[in-house]
Amino acid sequence: MRRKYQRFLAGFMTVILTLSAYEPLTVGTGGSFVWAAEEDEENDVIQEDAEGTDYPAENADAEDNSNSDNSVKGVDTTKDGEGSEEVGRDDDTEAQESENGEYTECDDEEVIISEDDLAGDELEYGNIYYKVSGTNVTITGCKDGVASLVIPTEIDGKKVLAIANYAFSGKSTLSSLTIPDGVTSLGYYIIEGTGISSITIPSTVTSSNSWSNYGALAGCTTLKEVIFADGITKIPAYICASGSQRSYIEKITIPDSVKEIGSYAFYNCAGLSGKLTIPSNIETIGSYAFKTCTGIEILEISSGVKTIEDYAFDGCTGIESIEIPSNVKTVGNYAFSNCTGATDVDIRIGKTAKSIGNYAFYKCTSLKSVKMTHEEEISWTGSIGYDAFAGCTSLTNVELSGNMKKLGDYLFSGDMGLKTLTIPEGVTSLGYYIIEGTGISSI
Repeated sequence: MRRKYQRFLAGFMTVILTLSAYEPLTVGTGGSFVWAAEEDEENDVIQEDAEGTDYPAENADAEDNSNSDNSVKGVDTTKDGEGSEEVGRDDDTEAQESENGEYTECDDEEVIISEDDLAGDELEYGNIYYKVSGTNVTITGCKDGVASLVIPTEIDGKKVLAIANYAFSGKSTLSSLTIPDGVTSLGYYIIEGTGISSITIPSTVTSSNSWSNYGALAGCTTLKEVIFADGITKIPAYICASGSQRSYIEKITIPDSVKEIGSYAFYNCAGLSGKLTIPSNIETIGSYAFKTCTGIEILEISSGVKTIEDYAFDGCTGIESIEIPSNVKTVGNYAFSNCTGATDVDIRIGKTAKSIGNYAFYKCTSLKSVKMTHEEEISWTGSIGYDAFAGCTSLTNVELSGNMKKLGDYLFSGDMGLKTLTIPEGVTSLGYYIIEGTGISSI
């Protein structure tokens, strides 16, 4: 009897010790008992099945008191053969909401997530494809076969601010595209391979993406005209840049509101031909802005221009003459280098003039005459950079302005046609090799 009592007591204690490792019993569907293994408080929302997959856990305290069986509506909690819990979902119910407000489901069923998570998905609006980021919309494309497309200013109350890279690339039937005010950013190659012949860039556009010097309008072989809407203050960098491909743009319209032409804006737009007039309202011509625009023959730079940045007109082989107005403060490095068609350069020195950059007119091989003039009352303290006129093999006549302070290294190096040179009295510093390779016999 005593041994039976000891065995009973030992068994009872084993049960007690076993039960102490678990939380109180909860009632599952149909009144069956389910053991709830004890977890850390931080992990009490997630349970694992036998295969290690995380599922939203039931929270008995948050259950609807109106359910007499204390079960979560739409969720069947049963015990499988391996003793693991399976959290299922009835076909006629919605997904369970977790504490962070997102909706999730398991297995092969549709996943319902928050609006923020949907931001990366491509959505449809009529013939347009788009993506959402916060309260803003980016246009990503359009359906095949569309001939004319008008982009809305808003979609479902969200502002359209951008057009993505390659948005309409390859849409050969697209011949008309209207970009609304409000769009601020354009991707590269947005109309590549379309049939668009003319496009208007709204005044709100401030940037254009680029890839290897290809801009927003690159790769469109039918594009002949680009119109910048009145009110735009800067031609965005790279917007018409054509990289190493041929550009077919023949005409650009720049309104009086423009103050600056961005870097690479018309890079390699060889189709621009005849006369190019830089309007008087423009103050800055950005670096590489018109590089290798070989069709330009006559260049008129207005008196409003103050800065011509590096490589601005490099390689414009069709330009016949170059005149720098007196209001220009700085001519950048390589600004007019390799303009092999130019025969004369006239630089007018004004009160605000500062410098002519290194290699500014380097290898202008047809250049015969360089003339620098200034108003008598001006005492110019600026400088001419090194190699500024180097490699100008046809140069025979040079008239340098008085009162300049410095002549840079290799200034006329390789100008074999140059026979005479007069250095103004105001010069205080001479670089080395300034007449190397010239025909000068006396100086």
